Amino acid sequence: MNERNQRSIDANLESIELGEPERIGHLSELEVGDRVVWGDYTTPRTVVQLGVREKGREGDTDAHVETPLVKVAGPRGKVHILAHRIHRYEEQGDIVATEERTFSKAGRIAAVDIVRTHIGGSRCRVEGNQPAEVA
Repeated sequence: MNERNQRSIDANLESIELGEPERIGHLSELEVGDRVVWGDYTTPRTVVQLGVREKGREGDTDAHVETPLVKVAGPRGKVHILAHRIHRYEEQGDIVATEERTFSKAGRIAAVDIVRTHIGGSRCRVEGNQPAEVA
């Protein structure tokens, strides 16, 4: 995982279960502390770290892409990495998942549909409220 990570103070707060799961179309929609499920998993897993995956050729701006990378922890310490598939330096729409220890071309990667079941952190994220701007 690239070390350009984003941690959130909301990660230590309780997560709030959603009435209806929300489909995630892009990994940038997730925050640390959110809980998600995909594939055959029924127990929600917690987003523990956000990062950026970079792929490209040095000095060639046309052959460079950055895409979100999400580390998710589940029961018994199992950790997965979620990322967008990259093809010829372009981010693809599908999201892939793999176990953390096999995150490479040699690892077993499967395309998945992800849904958020819980929103981590403050209640204002759930209600869609943003803090009032200070003048």
